[in-house]
Amino acid sequence: MAFISKIEGLDWCGEYLLYLENKQKGVKKEAKKHMDAFFYDFLKQKTESKRFFIDKVNQIAYDHHDFGKYLPYDLYNKLFKPEIEKWIIDEPLNPIPLKWSYDFELLKKALMLNPLDQTVLHQLFTMLIARISMNQHEIKAGFGYEGNPKNDIEEIDFIMQYIDNILNSEEKNRVKTLIEELRESAVHYLT
Repeated sequence: MAFISKIEGLDWCGEYLLYLENKQKGVKKEAKKHMDAFFYDFLKQKTESKRFFIDKVNQIAYDHHDFGKYLPYDLYNKLFKPEIEKWIIDEPLNPIPLKWSYDFELLKKALMLNPLDQTVLHQLFTMLIARISMNQHEIKAGFGYEGNPKNDIEEIDFIMQYIDNILNSEEKNRVKTLIEELRESAVHYLT
């Protein structure tokens, strides 16, 4: 499993790897047993080791577009999220815990600290497009703008200063086109 090489040196995460193997095989009870054992192992680890693991697992889940597999609800919410919250307090200028918070405002801070982080850029643009699209989705049907178009324009203006940091030119052009259309619609609704 390619994942194993990404967490070299963390011999304490064997139960997590067994969880992944059993989950892949479809053996749910066995997978749960290993995840439960992993919770105990995780809590015993030093802070640095926990945080290294959180960063690696989140990046792998993000890279594979499979949060359900790598970050089941209980793992993220019961173990990772409390540690990420402590990490943000302990290291407010570290963009890594901000990135894995999946919180729009904290992601903006992560971007300001590391404006070239492609994961943060992708998360922010994706969230912004989804949020503003939802605010505008009923306009063509004759309903009003959900939310505040002025706030949406401000968010777009903030994020657009980072558009050129997207390294993939096709992605950059796609995102730019979508964001410009959403901005134009928000501006139109204000007038």
